[in-house]
Amino acid sequence: MTSIDSFPDDEIERVVYLYSCLKLNSSSESDNILIEVLLVELDAANPNRLNVSENSYNKYDVTFRDLDTVQIGTIWKGQTRIEGRKFSFNNCLRTVNFEFDFSINEPKIIRFDAKIPDSDEYYLYNEKIFIPKNEYSANVPFRYYPFLMSKYCILKSNDNIEVLTSCIHSLHAFYIPARKDIRGHIINENYSISHIVDLFLEKYEIQNVENVENVEKISVVLKKNMVKTIGKEAITFLANLALNKNTQEKVLNIRNSLNDIKLDKTGKPYPSRFPSVIPPHSTTMSLTAEGIWLENGKRFLITHVSKVSPIADFPIVAYAPVTESEEQIETIDKDKVHRQGRNKKNAITLVSTPKKTHLTTEVKIKNRLIFQ
Repeated sequence: MTSIDSFPDDEIERVVYLYSCLKLNSSSESDNILIEVLLVELDAANPNRLNVSENSYNKYDVTFRDLDTVQIGTIWKGQTRIEGRKFSFNNCLRTVNFEFDFSINEPKIIRFDAKIPDSDEYYLYNEKIFIPKNEYSANVPFRYYPFLMSKYCILKSNDNIEVLTSCIHSLHAFYIPARKDIRGHIINENYSISHIVDLFLEKYEIQNVENVENVEKISVVLKKNMVKTIGKEAITFLANLALNKNTQEKVLNIRNSLNDIKLDKTGKPYPSRFPSVIPPHSTTMSLTAEGIWLENGKRFLITHVSKVSPIADFPIVAYAPVTESEEQIETIDKDKVHRQGRNKKNAITLVSTPKKTHLTTEVKIKNRLIFQ
């Protein structure tokens, strides 16, 4: 059972409907960043619809680490998530596959209230998406204005569809959904990129692919304590973060966007931060996502990404380090090499130097291949 203490402690069913911004946590007990979300009550007679009234919605703060659970479309009864249920957005929720080539169509960032170019219509600020309004006017109340300022990423698919997703959801969907620790490091400026990489990787380098001209690969060796806990998705991202300048630039752009500070009337910075997040991929990407059509066949709003392809800029080869129990002890006795050790599968290269009067042997123990 999953619960969020900051949500209302009652028996009313609500849906996580929108993300707004990241906020600095002022609590002395936590240094974790907060996310502002909009909760809206469901219609008791028809849970596929919202119950929109003056007191049926409100904004709440949840911790960044809870982003795994507090996904758009999840349904909550008071503070407890109702597992296995999701909001259908008036039965308009669809699952769609998309493919992208960012070398042709680069992602772009807009605000929630951005207009479609050469049009008086908005991408999102329209009747298809609920946004709180004042009772006697169409203006958004000031306390909900951060939702208008929230950032969205537009990805143009290979079949010319504009795919929109909240930048906060992009941070979760494209930057290792299974590793909240790495996502936290990404937005933490106290961690340099090299420091993040060195927490997980022992070695990393760019190598030429054998027998293929002008093609490079990234080879990495994991830290010993990471072999059993880190997945292929995380290894691929960390390898690119270590040596792919395009991935590094995207992470730095996220951090720079979080430093875009607005000041109040007294000159103090607002706690709200609006990240600009695009996928770490620089070439191709495919994904499977749930969402709603804003305009059939032309414009799609993602509510949840269920599957995304790994970064394909470089082939990745990953190795586990050789442990002490696996090391080979080489003893040289004249012309004979006696091998002692438990693991005989590790490859050993013996390089002799005939120029010297005695035999010199260099032992190279290859690390255990995890994937390539």
